[in-house]
Amino acid sequence: MSRSVTTHEVERQDVVLPGAFDDVVAAFERLVPPIDVAALESAETWDQAVALTNGAPQGFLVYWRVDVGAGTAGSAFSGRAVAYLVGNHVTAERMARHDPQVMLHAPLRMLIHDDPQGATHLVVDRPSSYFSSYGNAAISEVGGELDDAVERLLEALGA
Repeated sequence: MSRSVTTHEVERQDVVLPGAFDDVVAAFERLVPPIDVAALESAETWDQAVALTNGAPQGFLVYWRVDVGAGTAGSAFSGRAVAYLVGNHVTAERMARHDPQVMLHAPLRMLIHDDPQGATHLVVDRPSSYFSSYGNAAISEVGGELDDAVERLLEALGA
């Protein structure tokens, strides 16, 4: 058995967004629409898979969504939170062709939550802090592009 371990630092961004929790979630989900998973799984060509990214206003799609608050009803956690896997399979492929391990971090995890003072936060790890750990310039370059895309999304949300 062979095993390697890579230690890397991750930068987490916690951004307070203007607006009530429900309004921020609705705005986020308009800007980052869900992927049609069935269509993606049934795509017979790469061109068909690429076409599924059309219409993603910020270049991101939601691959998974869970209402964390609903899942913790009755527990000591009393906040509202929605967790997402957000990405773009075309962008991810540009990295995975160099090292399939990048798919551990693509799509990106994002969380929208409220705090006890009523502020709404979007939390995301800076993509380049993951992808630079692979030691490949092409992967790191895409990681930097993803940093920029996350910033554009945050700006579109009013940050």
